[in-house]
Amino acid sequence: MIRTDRTAEAGSQEDERQLEEFCRNEVFDVLGNRRRRYVVYYLLSQDEPTACRDLAQQVAAWETGTDPEQIATSQYQSVYNSLYQTHLPELEDAG
Repeated sequence: MIRTDRTAEAGSQEDERQLEEFCRNEVFDVLGNRRRRYVVYYLLSQDEPTACRDLAQQVAAWETGTDPEQIATSQYQSVYNSLYQTHLPELEDAG
């Protein structure tokens, strides 16, 4: 098939639209989880790299509505494990 300039332009616009839709869907998928939104929010507020333990403690505090120092060990462990095994890898994969 021979493409005219107009057809090539229309194809490029369609490709761009599909790419935008894919990116938007990926962002919605990644940020559709509250725990991942907490992670992004917390990391954006930090000036330096953050240890996973500090991140888990703060996320657990937000989820339970308590101070980070008052988080039960079981709640902290649950959040830490889910961040380490699931949420942080998904955020990393999404870039």
